[in-house]
Amino acid sequence: RSIGLSFCGGRRGPSQGAVGPLAPMSNGTAPLICEAGGGGLILPLFGDAEHAWPRNLRVALYLAGLLWAFAGVAIVADIFMAAIEQITSKTKPLTTVGKDGTSKTYHLHVWNPTVANLTLMALGSSAPEILLSVIEVVSNGFYSGDLGPSTIVGSAAFNLMVILAVCVLAIPAGESRTIAQFGVFAITAAFSVLAYLWLAVILMVWTPDVVTPTEGIITFALFPVLVVLAYLADVGFFSRKGAARAGARGYVIGVDGGALPEAEMSKIVAEVKAKYPADQLSKEVLAELVSHYAAQRAPKSRAYYRIQATRQAVGGKRVLQPAGHRLDEELAQGALVKRAGPAGGAGAADDDSKVVLTFSFNGRYSVSESDKRARVTVLRAGNRDVAIAVRLKTADGTAKAGSDYKAVDETVTIPKAEISHTLEVPIIDDDEVEADEHFFVKIVSAKVVQSSIPRGTKAPKVHIKLSQAQVTVYDDDEGGVLAFEQDHVRAKDTEEAVVLRVVRREGNKGRISVDYKTADGTAVRGYDYTATAGTLRFEDKELVKEIRVPLVQTNEYDDKEEHFAVHLSNPTGGASLEKGLHGRTQGRLTATVTIVNDKDLRKDVDSIYGLLPQINTDKLSLGKEHWLDQFAEAITFHGPDDMSPPTVADYLGHFATLPWKLLFALCPPTLLCDGVACFTVALILIG
Repeated sequence: RSIGLSFCGGRRGPSQGAVGPLAPMSNGTAPLICEAGGGGLILPLFGDAEHAWPRNLRVALYLAGLLWAFAGVAIVADIFMAAIEQITSKTKPLTTVGKDGTSKTYHLHVWNPTVANLTLMALGSSAPEILLSVIEVVSNGFYSGDLGPSTIVGSAAFNLMVILAVCVLAIPAGESRTIAQFGVFAITAAFSVLAYLWLAVILMVWTPDVVTPTEGIITFALFPVLVVLAYLADVGFFSRKGAARAGARGYVIGVDGGALPEAEMSKIVAEVKAKYPADQLSKEVLAELVSHYAAQRAPKSRAYYRIQATRQAVGGKRVLQPAGHRLDEELAQGALVKRAGPAGGAGAADDDSKVVLTFSFNGRYSVSESDKRARVTVLRAGNRDVAIAVRLKTADGTAKAGSDYKAVDETVTIPKAEISHTLEVPIIDDDEVEADEHFFVKIVSAKVVQSSIPRGTKAPKVHIKLSQAQVTVYDDDEGGVLAFEQDHVRAKDTEEAVVLRVVRREGNKGRISVDYKTADGTAVRGYDYTATAGTLRFEDKELVKEIRVPLVQTNEYDDKEEHFAVHLSNPTGGASLEKGLHGRTQGRLTATVTIVNDKDLRKDVDSIYGLLPQINTDKLSLGKEHWLDQFAEAITFHGPDDMSPPTVADYLGHFATLPWKLLFALCPPTLLCDGVACFTVALILIG
């Protein structure tokens, strides 16, 4: 566009020296470019002799030349964008000291991302159109030409309507996207629409077909107004919550090729830990895996996607890997195998040198009075080559021997190879309505049966892991009293759900039910947890039911403590809710769930900080450090990704644009002078 290629669709502009009003697109005084005597800055290459060629041939050749020129402009424009990316991605260090006295260095972006998008990034993406219009208007005596203003307005309209429509249509069915900074979006969208209304006013109402200096100054002055308002919205000036989010968004972990907020980094750490075996995840392996995922997740500017599209068309090196790419996990898996060591290595086998005794169900048992007997099971782990003699004895709690159960004191033997023994304790039933009661079963002593020890071996040691079990005897003469097993529950924001147990006490007769429902506190449904409601139905003698409330896994890094409530109400079938203070009957029973951030996850994020390897620099870098690297990349074939060979389209695109690549490799390297030198030279070349 900027070198004056055109089809046979317009006439030359007005005579040089005319100033003031916008001229019509064609004044009928100059021949068309495709007619004898007509021409642009370059075409026709062979003068009027070309007019004798077949029209269809000339159309095809001119189209090929136009597309080839577009490819050149796209390549140098992408170099310009890479320079802008280098300038706007500059960071400054910020060292903070934690409560424990340890210091950590973060990196803050010097450029606000919203300001960068509206200024340098916008200039980079529209530089060809802007320069085309400027050059055309200046060379045309400040009359509008055939392409300049129309190209700018048309490009803006295309972005506002078509690009936005494509972005909406590209969202897969069943998925959704959220506007992260709605305030900034609202301001920029409003200015986008008002820009067209402003053009209509100055060109159709105030001074038809003429742009006066005053109108031009006012138009240009609206631009910094837009930037300032968008910046204020970005930093949360118009919202306290927005200010808090903006402050949190500034702190980033420095991952070469794209910095991520710590909150996002903690999500990646949580995903990696969930995907790979915990016993293989050393700090180094975790850091390596997180680095690979971070390279794909790091927020990328429009420069990345624009350059990716251009390089894909001309056979250049891709800056983004395809969505289905393996994320370089082969390397990560290799690290896992290398560092995990051979299977069955030291420490892999269980310790079979001793006998470990405990109770099943963590030593918690419950029975009804009508069950006649309670069954308590002792489990044996570790060495199974000997027999174990275990003395078991009951002890009173609120339940009393002789009136609620029959006392037991006996020594049982767990034979060789056996892993358990069950003790039966008789239960005494009565017709009295009474509260739930409990008694204990204790392992008084345990020793190896000497006759079972193999010859030539020593008796293994016996370790009693859990020495006491509790047996709760429930009254079965009433429907029961319902209560939360715990009325204050804490859950981590990395968990999928929180489970609350509702227990039935002081009776378990018949079928009963109770309604439950969640309610917001500082935690908000849809953002912190999923609203849940329903009815729990207990069968006859059923003692426990569970309420499962799904949590929204935020995996946050910063300190978090938010709560919501779960209410029980409307018990039926003769049941009642647990009484409150001073024995008052309650119509609603409440448990509080507090959601906190995962301290272990935060420790993992902190522990790998500084260990993140320099893996992603080459993969996400848009520029080079030396001229030699630029020429090497210009002449190198590149496939769809680093692990795939070039396709036929890659070869064709590379050879067709090789002259442009070699020419623009003369631009100063992007990393030289923080991108300023490349920015200047590329801007000149675009013009």
